[in-house]
Amino acid sequence: MKYVIACAFLALTPALGVPCSCSGIATIEDSIKAEPLLVEAQVVALEEYDTKQYGHQVHSVTVQVRKVFKGSITTQTIVIEHWMCYASLYLELMKLKHTYVLPLSVAENGKYQLAGCAHSGLELVDGKLFTFEQTEGTGRRLQFYKTYADFVRQFQAAP
Repeated sequence: MKYVIACAFLALTPALGVPCSCSGIATIEDSIKAEPLLVEAQVVALEEYDTKQYGHQVHSVTVQVRKVFKGSITTQTIVIEHWMCYASLYLELMKLKHTYVLPLSVAENGKYQLAGCAHSGLELVDGKLFTFEQTEGTGRRLQFYKTYADFVRQFQAAP
């Protein structure tokens, strides 16, 4: 009975504005497999807001899609949001004119979402892909993942 109540609470947490609880953090490979979309995109705009309670935060990120690896997108510019669940790459880390490889899902409002409870994206820098690894608290450091050429070859070779 406790298990059923706990599961029901976790299912309701996004609606209540309560951060989710992750029983495990998916790898970037798992995120790529699980999410219906995988895109390479460059950040073109950050929608920011200030609140007394939380201070400066990024509400959404607009990206220009450069390449679609998985799934389909009908427009070149999309808006990405994020739930409160853990993510290795979260919106506040994204920077204008930087390029990312992102596994995404489509939200009910037509916007796109980063993977939650997961490694949620890679940054492309000088032909190399980097993951976002937690340092302390919400701090992150870039860690080399693989070359972009190897990623593209591996992804194209996958069934």
